[in-house]
Amino acid sequence: MDGSPIPKEVSVTEGNKKDQSSPLLRVIGSFGPLFVCHDTSVFLPQFPQMLKKDYGSAHLSIEELNYLSLSFRVVFDRQEDEGRHVAMSRQHRFSCDAYRQLTDKWGLSLRHGSKFGAAFIGYHNVSGHSDYLIFFGPLSRLAAIAAVRVASSVGKEAWSVEKRPDSTCGYHGELSFARIENSKLTCSKRNAASSEEDTRAQRHVYNGAVI
Repeated sequence: MDGSPIPKEVSVTEGNKKDQSSPLLRVIGSFGPLFVCHDTSVFLPQFPQMLKKDYGSAHLSIEELNYLSLSFRVVFDRQEDEGRHVAMSRQHRFSCDAYRQLTDKWGLSLRHGSKFGAAFIGYHNVSGHSDYLIFFGPLSRLAAIAAVRVASSVGKEAWSVEKRPDSTCGYHGELSFARIENSKLTCSKRNAASSEEDTRAQRHVYNGAVI
């Protein structure tokens, strides 16, 4: 696959056009929702979290490919893959935006967390143990309880990422990144005397968790 000829003409997705001096990232096909790239050495030294051990070549999610398109010139061997990229970018705007902000603003290395029912697995050090399971919010109370239990069972913290109330759904909307606290998920059967105090405590915990 790596020995296939470089196409004489390649098209670049609108919005991803870069100066000709930018490094080239060549997409040669697709495999399910993943995009197959020509050469892993183009990006893996800088982004080792994008390695997928279950595949023999470079497979990138839409979030990863869109993130790399910020600094690479992305070209496609096949027109259908370019069209797929455009459609998936529109369909997954929020997850692409979350990936970018969690990587650039919060300094996390991300891998997909589908095996845990999460959006992403977050690392401070990708060569070590992961730190977070990250879920897309807002979560219902039951979903939040499940998220905390799953994360705790594998030695991680459960966090949620969601749009701030005044943000848009676009790529430049600010997101909140907050830990899902056990204290917010206790049984709702409380007496009236303690409910107000608990509410104040939970609000304090939440405000402290939003980074």
